[in-house]
Amino acid sequence: MNNSKKIRYSVCEEIFTIKHLPRKPIYSIRDISKIFNLSTKAIRSLVSSGELIPLDHPESAKFLAQELEDYIKDSRKMRR
Repeated sequence: MNNSKKIRYSVCEEIFTIKHLPRKPIYSIRDISKIFNLSTKAIRSLVSSGELIPLDHPESAKFLAQELEDYIKDSRKMRR
């Protein structure tokens, strides 16, 4: 019997559904630029500023869905 629960990221799930984007375990800068309708340069700027935190990956920045969810939640707090 499998007792593990599927983790759901509510805001990300809505975005993926609305934009008809596939769910992935790990996202690239290009993936995130499509998700947020931003340029890859803008995503790199968010990474440089520490607003979006990538996995420690030697070739390029990679992100988990949790990081995207955290970024969205943090950006909501900043607007209030």
